[in-house]
Amino acid sequence: MDVLLRIVLAYGGVLIGLLVLGRVAGWISSVDQAIRSGRGSAGRTALGLAAVLLLHSGPWFVVVVGGLCICDLVVSASPGVGLALRRNALGPSD
Repeated sequence: MDVLLRIVLAYGGVLIGLLVLGRVAGWISSVDQAIRSGRGSAGRTALGLAAVLLLHSGPWFVVVVGGLCICDLVVSASPGVGLALRRNALGPSD
């Protein structure tokens, strides 16, 4: 069961990594498109770029994933808490 759990966790990590990469690539494409569509007017370019930077889901998704990773690192670094959480998540060791 331990090997199967590791395979599932690795697959989940790859899947989440690809989702984050796809969101970031879409965000970069949106920024590029906003810059290209606003050429010739500085105000229009600034407004479109600000809208893409703040309203697009890409940067917010990256912030949430980064926050979750930092929380995981903090919990893992705590000797008592991290060990207790790992024991509860993985069940009894054989």
